[in-house]
Amino acid sequence: MKKILLIIIFLFLCKSKIIKAFNYEFEWFNSTVEIPVKESIHDYKEKPYCHVYANGVLQSYQLYYERGVNFTTLTTVQTNRVGEYKVYYRVSFRDLNNVKYTHTKMINFYVKDFEAPKVEINEAIKVSIDKINLIDDQFLKKGLKITDNYSRPENIRIEVDRKSIKLKIGIHQVSFTATDEAENVTAFERTLIIFDDIPPELVIISEHLKLSVGGSYDLFNNVIVSDNSGERPEVTIFPEIDFNKIGLFEVTYQAVDASGNTIKSSGQIEIIDDILPKLELKMNEVQYTTNEYHTLNFVSYILEASDNYDLLSEKDVLIDLSEYDKGSLKEEFKVTYSLTDLSGNTKTVIVKFSLSGKISPQIIFTDTTILVGAYFDPKKDVKAICSLGRDLTDRIIVSSNSVNVNKIGTYSISYYVYDDFGNTITKNRSIVVTNEEKNNQFKTIITLFQEQLLIIIALFVIIAAFIYFKYRKKKV
Repeated sequence: MKKILLIIIFLFLCKSKIIKAFNYEFEWFNSTVEIPVKESIHDYKEKPYCHVYANGVLQSYQLYYERGVNFTTLTTVQTNRVGEYKVYYRVSFRDLNNVKYTHTKMINFYVKDFEAPKVEINEAIKVSIDKINLIDDQFLKKGLKITDNYSRPENIRIEVDRKSIKLKIGIHQVSFTATDEAENVTAFERTLIIFDDIPPELVIISEHLKLSVGGSYDLFNNVIVSDNSGERPEVTIFPEIDFNKIGLFEVTYQAVDASGNTIKSSGQIEIIDDILPKLELKMNEVQYTTNEYHTLNFVSYILEASDNYDLLSEKDVLIDLSEYDKGSLKEEFKVTYSLTDLSGNTKTVIVKFSLSGKISPQIIFTDTTILVGAYFDPKKDVKAICSLGRDLTDRIIVSSNSVNVNKIGTYSISYYVYDDFGNTITKNRSIVVTNEEKNNQFKTIITLFQEQLLIIIALFVIIAAFIYFKYRKKKV
Protein backbone atom coordinates (compact mmCIF):
# COMPACT_ATOMS: atom_id res chain seq x y z
CA MET A 1 0.00 0.00 0.00
CA LYS A 2 2.85 2.36 0.83
CA LYS A 3 4.55 1.58 -2.51
CA ILE A 4 1.40 2.50 -4.47
CA LEU A 5 1.05 5.79 -2.57
CA LEU A 6 4.69 6.68 -3.28
CA ILE A 7 4.21 5.97 -6.97
CA ILE A 8 1.14 8.24 -7.11
CA ILE A 9 3.03 11.07 -5.37
CA PHE A 10 5.99 10.68 -7.76
CA LEU A 11 3.77 10.84 -10.79
CA PHE A 12 2.02 13.94 -9.45
CA LEU A 13 5.34 15.75 -8.91
CA CYS A 14 6.58 14.86 -12.40
CA LYS A 15 3.33 15.64 -14.16
CA SER A 16 4.49 19.07 -15.38
CA LYS A 17 7.64 17.61 -17.01
CA ILE A 18 5.93 14.95 -19.14
CA ILE A 19 6.04 16.18 -22.80
CA LYS A 20 4.16 14.64 -25.65
CA ALA A 21 6.42 13.34 -28.44
CA PHE A 22 6.23 15.04 -31.90
CA ASN A 23 7.06 14.04 -35.48
CA TYR A 24 9.47 16.79 -36.69
CA GLU A 25 9.87 17.78 -40.37
CA PHE A 26 12.45 20.09 -41.95
CA GLU A 27 11.81 22.38 -44.97
CA TRP A 28 14.68 24.27 -46.63
CA PHE A 29 14.33 27.48 -48.60
CA ASN A 30 16.73 29.02 -51.18
CA SER A 31 18.73 25.82 -51.46
CA THR A 32 19.96 27.13 -54.82
CA VAL A 33 21.77 30.47 -54.66
CA GLU A 34 23.03 32.55 -57.59
CA ILE A 35 25.97 34.88 -56.91
CA PRO A 36 27.13 37.56 -59.33
CA VAL A 37 30.74 37.01 -60.25
CA LYS A 38 33.32 38.84 -58.09
CA GLU A 39 30.90 39.51 -55.24
CA SER A 40 31.50 38.25 -51.68
CA ILE A 41 30.13 34.88 -50.55
CA HIS A 42 29.40 36.38 -47.14
CA ASP A 43 26.60 38.50 -48.64
CA TYR A 44 24.80 35.34 -49.79
CA LYS A 45 25.66 32.62 -47.23
CA GLU A 46 22.61 33.35 -45.08
CA LYS A 47 20.11 33.15 -47.94
CA PRO A 48 19.48 29.38 -47.38
CA TYR A 49 17.30 28.87 -44.28
CA CYS A 50 15.18 26.15 -42.72
CA HIS A 51 11.74 25.80 -41.06
CA VAL A 52 10.85 23.09 -38.52
CA TYR A 53 7.32 21.65 -38.35
CA ALA A 54 5.87 19.45 -35.61
CA ASN A 55 2.94 17.45 -36.87
CA GLY A 56 2.51 20.03 -39.66
CA VAL A 57 2.70 23.10 -37.38
CA LEU A 58 5.57 25.58 -37.72
CA GLN A 59 7.72 25.67 -34.58
CA SER A 60 9.62 28.60 -33.10
CA TYR A 61 12.65 26.75 -31.78
CA GLN A 62 16.00 28.48 -31.84
CA LEU A 63 17.87 26.99 -34.82
CA TYR A 64 21.63 26.74 -35.04
CA TYR A 65 23.26 26.68 -38.48
CA GLU A 66 26.53 25.07 -39.46
CA ARG A 67 27.58 26.23 -42.92
CA GLY A 68 30.11 23.81 -44.30
CA VAL A 69 29.91 20.27 -43.00
CA ASN A 70 30.63 16.83 -44.41
CA PHE A 71 34.06 17.95 -45.56
CA THR A 72 32.74 21.09 -47.35
CA THR A 73 33.43 24.74 -46.58
CA LEU A 74 32.30 28.12 -47.87
CA THR A 75 35.84 28.92 -48.88
CA THR A 76 35.51 26.51 -51.75
CA VAL A 77 33.07 28.95 -53.42
CA GLN A 78 35.34 31.06 -55.65
CA THR A 79 33.21 34.04 -56.59
CA ASN A 80 35.82 35.35 -58.99
CA ARG A 81 35.28 32.34 -61.24
CA VAL A 82 32.05 31.36 -62.91
CA GLY A 83 30.98 27.89 -61.89
CA GLU A 84 28.88 25.59 -59.68
CA TYR A 85 29.82 24.95 -56.05
CA LYS A 86 28.26 22.65 -53.42
CA VAL A 87 28.29 23.25 -49.65
CA TYR A 88 26.50 21.18 -47.01
CA TYR A 89 24.48 23.08 -44.39
CA ARG A 90 23.38 21.56 -41.08
CA VAL A 91 20.70 22.86 -38.75
CA SER A 92 20.06 21.72 -35.18
CA PHE A 93 17.75 22.50 -32.23
CA ARG A 94 16.60 21.04 -28.90
CA ASP A 95 12.95 20.51 -28.11
CA LEU A 96 11.24 20.94 -24.75
CA ASN A 97 12.42 17.50 -23.71
CA ASN A 98 15.96 18.73 -24.38
CA VAL A 99 16.27 16.23 -27.20
CA LYS A 100 18.60 17.41 -29.97
CA TYR A 101 17.52 17.13 -33.60
CA THR A 102 19.68 17.83 -36.69
CA HIS A 103 19.17 17.97 -40.45
CA THR A 104 21.72 18.29 -43.27
CA LYS A 105 21.05 19.85 -46.72
CA MET A 106 23.27 20.30 -49.78
CA ILE A 107 23.23 23.90 -50.97
CA ASN A 108 24.11 24.68 -54.62
CA PHE A 109 25.96 27.95 -55.20
CA TYR A 110 26.14 29.16 -58.81
CA VAL A 111 28.60 31.94 -59.54
CA LYS A 112 27.33 33.63 -62.70
CA ASP A 113 28.15 36.56 -64.92
CA PHE A 114 25.00 38.67 -65.20
CA GLU A 115 26.63 41.83 -66.57
CA ALA A 116 26.65 42.51 -70.30
CA PRO A 117 29.70 43.94 -72.06
CA LYS A 118 30.24 47.71 -72.11
CA VAL A 119 30.69 49.48 -75.41
CA GLU A 120 32.48 52.77 -75.92
CA ILE A 121 32.02 54.52 -79.28
CA ASN A 122 34.37 57.42 -79.84
CA GLU A 123 33.10 58.74 -83.16
CA ALA A 124 30.93 58.01 -86.17
CA ILE A 125 32.17 56.23 -89.27
CA LYS A 126 32.52 58.55 -92.25
CA VAL A 127 32.99 57.45 -95.82
CA SER A 128 32.47 59.14 -99.16
CA ILE A 129 29.91 57.77 -101.57
CA ASP A 130 32.64 56.72 -104.00
CA LYS A 131 34.29 54.48 -101.37
CA ILE A 132 31.34 52.48 -100.13
CA ASN A 133 33.01 49.34 -101.44
CA LEU A 134 35.31 49.58 -98.38
CA ILE A 135 32.42 49.04 -96.01
CA ASP A 136 32.72 45.57 -94.48
CA ASP A 137 32.48 44.15 -90.94
CA GLN A 138 36.10 44.98 -90.07
CA PHE A 139 35.69 48.51 -91.37
CA LEU A 140 32.55 49.02 -89.25
CA LYS A 141 34.21 47.55 -86.10
CA LYS A 142 37.21 49.85 -86.39
CA GLY A 143 37.62 52.09 -83.33
CA LEU A 144 35.18 50.21 -81.08
CA LYS A 145 36.24 49.72 -77.44
CA ILE A 146 34.41 46.85 -75.74
CA THR A 147 35.10 45.66 -72.17
CA ASP A 148 33.49 43.10 -69.86
CA ASN A 149 33.56 42.44 -66.13
CA TYR A 150 34.63 38.83 -66.68
CA SER A 151 35.37 37.90 -70.28
CA ARG A 152 38.55 39.03 -72.02
CA PRO A 153 38.18 41.30 -75.07
CA GLU A 154 39.29 38.55 -77.43
CA ASN A 155 36.54 36.31 -76.06
CA ILE A 156 33.79 38.85 -76.73
CA ARG A 157 31.89 38.16 -79.94
CA ILE A 158 30.95 41.24 -82.02
CA GLU A 159 28.39 40.83 -84.79
CA VAL A 160 27.09 43.33 -87.37
CA ASP A 161 23.50 43.33 -88.56
CA ARG A 162 24.07 43.55 -92.30
CA LYS A 163 20.39 44.34 -92.90
CA SER A 164 20.78 47.65 -91.08
CA ILE A 165 23.45 48.89 -93.49
CA LYS A 166 22.20 51.32 -96.16
CA LEU A 167 24.75 52.05 -98.88
CA LYS A 168 23.44 55.48 -99.89
CA ILE A 169 24.12 59.07 -98.99
CA GLY A 170 22.87 60.04 -95.57
CA ILE A 171 23.26 59.39 -91.86
CA HIS A 172 22.48 55.78 -90.95
CA GLN A 173 22.50 53.70 -87.78
CA VAL A 174 24.24 50.32 -88.06
CA SER A 175 23.12 47.73 -85.51
CA PHE A 176 25.70 45.66 -83.56
CA THR A 177 25.63 43.07 -80.77
CA ALA A 178 28.44 42.31 -78.31
CA THR A 179 28.16 38.92 -76.55
CA ASP A 180 30.38 37.72 -73.67
CA GLU A 181 31.15 34.12 -72.64
CA ALA A 182 28.07 34.01 -70.42
CA GLU A 183 25.89 34.97 -73.42
CA ASN A 184 25.12 38.39 -71.96
CA VAL A 185 24.30 40.60 -74.93
CA THR A 186 24.70 44.35 -75.43
CA ALA A 187 22.87 45.74 -78.46
CA PHE A 188 24.12 49.08 -79.73
CA GLU A 189 24.19 51.24 -82.81
CA ARG A 190 26.96 53.12 -84.53
CA THR A 191 26.47 56.05 -86.84
CA LEU A 192 27.54 55.57 -90.44
CA ILE A 193 27.77 58.77 -92.50
CA ILE A 194 27.94 58.37 -96.25
CA PHE A 195 28.48 61.85 -97.64
CA ASP A 196 28.93 63.74 -100.88
CA ASP A 197 30.12 67.26 -101.73
CA ILE A 198 27.63 68.07 -104.51
CA PRO A 199 24.93 70.60 -103.54
CA PRO A 200 21.29 69.69 -104.20
CA GLU A 201 19.16 71.23 -106.94
CA LEU A 202 16.54 73.86 -106.11
CA VAL A 203 13.93 75.30 -108.49
CA ILE A 204 11.49 78.05 -107.51
CA ILE A 205 8.13 77.54 -109.24
CA SER A 206 7.05 81.18 -108.97
CA GLU A 207 9.72 83.76 -108.17
CA HIS A 208 6.98 86.36 -107.59
CA LEU A 209 4.20 84.56 -105.72
CA LYS A 210 0.91 86.35 -105.00
CA LEU A 211 -1.17 85.15 -102.06
CA SER A 212 -4.45 86.31 -100.55
CA VAL A 213 -4.17 87.95 -97.15
CA GLY A 214 -5.39 85.97 -94.14
CA GLY A 215 -4.92 82.57 -95.73
CA SER A 216 -2.89 79.56 -94.62
CA TYR A 217 -0.16 78.60 -97.08
CA ASP A 218 2.72 76.18 -97.38
CA LEU A 219 5.54 77.99 -99.17
CA PHE A 220 7.39 74.69 -99.49
CA ASN A 221 5.00 73.86 -102.32
CA ASN A 222 6.61 76.70 -104.30
CA VAL A 223 9.96 74.90 -104.61
CA ILE A 224 11.13 71.68 -106.22
CA VAL A 225 14.27 70.14 -104.73
CA SER A 226 16.24 67.02 -105.51
CA ASP A 227 19.60 65.50 -104.63
CA ASN A 228 21.93 62.91 -106.08
CA SER A 229 21.36 60.82 -102.97
CA GLY A 230 17.79 60.17 -104.00
CA GLU A 231 16.56 61.62 -100.73
CA ARG A 232 14.74 64.93 -100.35
CA PRO A 233 17.03 67.67 -98.98
CA GLU A 234 15.97 69.69 -95.97
CA VAL A 235 14.36 72.94 -97.11
CA THR A 236 14.10 76.13 -95.08
CA ILE A 237 12.49 79.43 -96.03
CA PHE A 238 13.34 82.67 -94.25
CA PRO A 239 12.38 85.13 -92.97
CA GLU A 240 8.97 83.96 -91.76
CA ILE A 241 6.08 85.59 -93.64
CA ASP A 242 3.03 87.03 -91.87
CA PHE A 243 0.16 86.09 -94.18
CA ASN A 244 -2.14 88.48 -92.31
CA LYS A 245 -0.18 91.54 -93.46
CA ILE A 246 -0.36 93.06 -96.95
CA GLY A 247 2.98 93.83 -98.60
CA LEU A 248 5.89 92.67 -100.79
CA PHE A 249 8.48 90.53 -99.04
CA GLU A 250 11.87 89.13 -100.08
CA VAL A 251 12.44 85.51 -99.07
CA THR A 252 15.33 83.07 -99.33
CA TYR A 253 14.85 79.41 -100.16
CA GLN A 254 17.59 77.12 -98.86
CA ALA A 255 18.13 73.41 -99.40
CA VAL A 256 20.64 71.32 -97.45
CA ASP A 257 21.34 67.67 -98.22
CA ALA A 258 22.33 64.97 -95.76
CA SER A 259 26.03 65.79 -96.21
CA GLY A 260 25.58 69.47 -95.42
CA ASN A 261 25.86 70.74 -99.01
CA THR A 262 23.80 73.91 -99.33
CA ILE A 263 22.13 75.88 -102.11
CA LYS A 264 20.19 79.15 -101.79
CA SER A 265 17.86 81.11 -104.07
CA SER A 266 15.77 84.26 -103.59
CA GLY A 267 12.18 85.11 -104.47
CA GLN A 268 9.34 87.49 -103.69
CA ILE A 269 6.09 86.91 -101.81
CA GLU A 270 3.35 89.47 -102.33
CA ILE A 271 0.42 89.37 -99.90
CA ILE A 272 -2.64 90.97 -101.47
CA ASP A 273 -6.26 91.52 -100.51
CA ASP A 274 -8.37 90.07 -103.33
CA ILE A 275 -11.32 89.03 -101.20
CA LEU A 276 -14.60 90.89 -101.59
CA PRO A 277 -15.95 92.72 -98.56
CA LYS A 278 -18.92 91.20 -96.76
CA LEU A 279 -22.17 93.01 -97.49
CA GLU A 280 -25.45 91.42 -96.44
CA LEU A 281 -28.91 92.96 -96.64
CA LYS A 282 -31.85 91.96 -94.49
CA MET A 283 -33.83 91.08 -97.63
CA ASN A 284 -33.42 91.13 -101.39
CA GLU A 285 -36.97 92.33 -102.02
CA VAL A 286 -38.76 94.97 -100.02
CA GLN A 287 -42.43 95.90 -100.16
CA TYR A 288 -43.69 99.27 -99.02
CA THR A 289 -47.03 101.01 -98.66
CA THR A 290 -47.92 104.40 -100.15
CA ASN A 291 -47.41 106.00 -96.74
CA GLU A 292 -43.95 104.43 -96.31
CA TYR A 293 -42.62 105.40 -99.76
CA HIS A 294 -41.50 108.93 -98.90
CA THR A 295 -39.87 107.93 -95.61
CA LEU A 296 -37.94 104.80 -96.65
CA ASN A 297 -34.73 104.37 -94.59
CA PHE A 298 -32.41 102.57 -97.00
CA VAL A 299 -29.57 102.26 -94.48
CA SER A 300 -31.78 100.26 -92.11
CA TYR A 301 -31.86 97.37 -94.58
CA ILE A 302 -28.11 96.76 -94.18
CA LEU A 303 -27.55 93.67 -92.03
CA GLU A 304 -23.74 93.51 -92.07
CA ALA A 305 -20.91 95.46 -93.70
CA SER A 306 -17.35 94.32 -92.98
CA ASP A 307 -14.06 93.27 -94.57
CA ASN A 308 -11.49 90.58 -94.00
CA TYR A 309 -8.66 93.13 -93.73
CA ASP A 310 -9.89 96.75 -93.66
CA LEU A 311 -12.08 98.22 -90.94
CA LEU A 312 -15.31 98.79 -92.82
CA SER A 313 -18.83 99.38 -91.53
CA GLU A 314 -22.26 100.35 -92.84
CA LYS A 315 -21.01 103.95 -93.00
CA ASP A 316 -18.75 102.90 -95.89
CA VAL A 317 -21.63 101.48 -97.94
CA LEU A 318 -22.53 103.48 -101.04
CA ILE A 319 -26.27 103.49 -101.84
CA ASP A 320 -27.30 104.23 -105.44
CA LEU A 321 -30.79 105.79 -105.39
CA SER A 322 -30.86 106.84 -109.05
CA GLU A 323 -34.11 104.93 -109.64
CA TYR A 324 -35.77 106.33 -106.53
CA ASP A 325 -37.84 109.52 -106.89
CA LYS A 326 -38.83 110.73 -103.47
CA GLY A 327 -41.25 113.27 -104.86
CA SER A 328 -43.14 110.87 -107.10
CA LEU A 329 -44.61 107.54 -106.02
CA LYS A 330 -43.23 104.58 -107.97
CA GLU A 331 -44.70 101.11 -107.97
CA GLU A 332 -41.26 99.52 -108.41
CA PHE A 333 -37.58 100.52 -108.39
CA LYS A 334 -34.13 99.08 -107.58
CA VAL A 335 -31.49 100.27 -105.12
CA THR A 336 -27.82 99.29 -105.51
CA TYR A 337 -25.69 98.85 -102.37
CA SER A 338 -21.90 98.66 -102.83
CA LEU A 339 -18.99 98.30 -100.42
CA THR A 340 -15.36 98.78 -101.55
CA ASP A 341 -12.25 98.05 -99.46
CA LEU A 342 -8.89 99.84 -99.67
CA SER A 343 -7.62 97.27 -102.17
CA GLY A 344 -10.40 98.08 -104.63
CA ASN A 345 -12.49 94.95 -104.07
CA THR A 346 -16.19 95.80 -104.40
CA LYS A 347 -19.24 93.83 -103.26
CA THR A 348 -22.56 94.87 -104.83
CA VAL A 349 -26.09 93.90 -103.77
CA ILE A 350 -29.25 94.98 -105.62
CA VAL A 351 -32.51 95.21 -103.70
CA LYS A 352 -35.89 95.37 -105.42
CA PHE A 353 -38.45 97.70 -103.86
CA SER A 354 -42.11 97.35 -104.87
CA LEU A 355 -45.45 98.73 -103.76
CA SER A 356 -47.30 96.35 -101.43
CA GLY A 357 -50.32 94.62 -102.86
CA LYS A 358 -49.05 94.39 -106.41
CA ILE A 359 -47.86 90.83 -106.12
CA SER A 360 -50.39 88.01 -106.30
CA PRO A 361 -50.40 85.29 -103.65
CA GLN A 362 -49.28 81.72 -104.39
CA ILE A 363 -51.19 78.42 -104.24
CA ILE A 364 -48.89 75.44 -103.75
CA PHE A 365 -49.87 71.84 -104.59
CA THR A 366 -48.90 68.87 -106.77
CA ASP A 367 -51.05 66.97 -109.26
CA THR A 368 -52.30 63.72 -107.73
CA THR A 369 -53.22 60.20 -108.85
CA ILE A 370 -55.75 58.25 -106.74
CA LEU A 371 -57.28 54.77 -106.92
CA VAL A 372 -60.89 54.42 -107.94
CA GLY A 373 -63.20 54.32 -104.92
CA ALA A 374 -60.60 55.84 -102.56
CA TYR A 375 -61.38 58.75 -100.22
CA PHE A 376 -60.12 62.12 -101.49
CA ASP A 377 -59.89 65.48 -99.63
CA PRO A 378 -59.42 68.29 -102.19
CA LYS A 379 -57.77 70.62 -99.63
CA LYS A 380 -55.23 68.08 -98.33
CA ASP A 381 -51.58 69.04 -99.07
CA VAL A 382 -52.66 72.38 -100.56
CA LYS A 383 -51.08 75.56 -99.15
CA ALA A 384 -51.19 79.29 -99.92
CA ILE A 385 -48.92 82.22 -98.99
CA CYS A 386 -48.95 85.94 -99.79
CA SER A 387 -46.06 87.94 -101.26
CA LEU A 388 -44.93 88.78 -97.73
CA GLY A 389 -44.70 85.11 -96.78
CA ARG A 390 -47.84 85.06 -94.63
CA ASP A 391 -49.84 81.80 -94.52
CA LEU A 392 -53.17 82.06 -96.40
CA THR A 393 -54.02 78.33 -96.34
CA ASP A 394 -57.15 78.90 -94.26
CA ARG A 395 -58.47 81.26 -97.00
CA ILE A 396 -58.33 78.68 -99.81
CA ILE A 397 -61.68 78.23 -101.57
CA VAL A 398 -62.45 75.29 -103.87
CA SER A 399 -64.25 77.14 -106.64
CA SER A 400 -64.93 74.03 -108.75
CA ASN A 401 -64.44 70.29 -108.31
CA SER A 402 -65.33 67.73 -111.00
CA VAL A 403 -63.62 64.73 -109.36
CA ASN A 404 -65.65 61.48 -109.33
CA VAL A 405 -63.68 58.95 -107.29
CA ASN A 406 -65.91 56.11 -108.48
CA LYS A 407 -65.09 56.58 -112.14
CA ILE A 408 -61.74 56.31 -113.90
CA GLY A 409 -60.67 59.50 -115.60
CA THR A 410 -58.79 62.80 -115.38
CA TYR A 411 -60.50 65.62 -113.51
CA SER A 412 -59.79 69.24 -112.60
CA ILE A 413 -60.12 71.23 -109.36
CA SER A 414 -59.99 75.04 -109.22
CA TYR A 415 -58.64 76.81 -106.12
CA TYR A 416 -59.10 80.48 -105.27
CA VAL A 417 -57.35 82.62 -102.63
CA TYR A 418 -56.99 86.33 -101.77
CA ASP A 419 -54.53 88.38 -99.66
CA ASP A 420 -54.89 91.42 -97.40
CA PHE A 421 -54.23 93.77 -100.34
CA GLY A 422 -57.11 92.42 -102.43
CA ASN A 423 -54.85 90.45 -104.78
CA THR A 424 -56.37 87.17 -105.90
CA ILE A 425 -55.30 84.05 -107.77
CA THR A 426 -57.10 81.07 -109.26
CA LYS A 427 -55.16 77.89 -110.00
CA ASN A 428 -56.22 74.55 -111.48
CA ARG A 429 -55.09 71.14 -110.27
CA SER A 430 -55.20 67.84 -112.21
CA ILE A 431 -56.51 64.71 -110.46
CA VAL A 432 -56.26 61.27 -112.11
CA VAL A 433 -58.55 58.46 -110.93
CA THR A 434 -57.15 55.10 -112.03
CA ASN A 435 -57.42 51.35 -111.50
CA GLU A 436 -54.08 49.58 -111.96
CA GLU A 437 -55.61 46.08 -112.30
CA LYS A 438 -57.93 47.09 -115.17
CA ASN A 439 -55.13 48.99 -116.86
CA ASN A 440 -52.98 45.86 -116.77
CA GLN A 441 -55.81 43.81 -118.34
CA PHE A 442 -56.18 46.43 -121.06
CA LYS A 443 -52.46 46.38 -121.77
CA THR A 444 -52.56 42.57 -122.01
CA ILE A 445 -55.40 42.71 -124.58
CA ILE A 446 -53.45 45.29 -126.63
CA THR A 447 -50.33 43.13 -126.51
CA LEU A 448 -52.21 40.01 -127.68
CA PHE A 449 -53.85 42.01 -130.48
CA GLN A 450 -50.46 43.26 -131.64
CA GLU A 451 -49.01 39.76 -131.70
CA GLN A 452 -51.96 38.36 -133.69
CA LEU A 453 -51.74 41.30 -136.11
CA LEU A 454 -48.04 40.55 -136.75
CA ILE A 455 -48.89 36.88 -137.46
CA ILE A 456 -51.61 37.88 -139.96
CA ILE A 457 -49.24 40.29 -141.72
CA ALA A 458 -46.54 37.61 -141.93
CA LEU A 459 -49.01 35.09 -143.45
CA PHE A 460 -50.19 37.69 -145.93
CA VAL A 461 -46.61 38.37 -147.08
CA ILE A 462 -45.92 34.62 -147.49
CA ILE A 463 -49.13 34.08 -149.55
CA ALA A 464 -48.42 37.12 -151.72
CA ALA A 465 -44.87 35.91 -152.37
CA PHE A 466 -46.16 32.42 -153.28
CA ILE A 467 -48.71 33.83 -155.79
CA TYR A 468 -46.10 36.14 -157.31
CA PHE A 469 -43.53 33.41 -157.95
CA LYS A 470 -46.23 31.04 -159.28
CA TYR A 471 -47.50 33.67 -161.70
CA ARG A 472 -44.00 34.48 -162.85
CA LYS A 473 -43.23 30.79 -163.49
CA LYS A 474 -46.35 30.40 -165.72
CA LYS A 475 -45.42 33.51 -167.65
CA VAL A 476 -41.98 32.17 -168.39
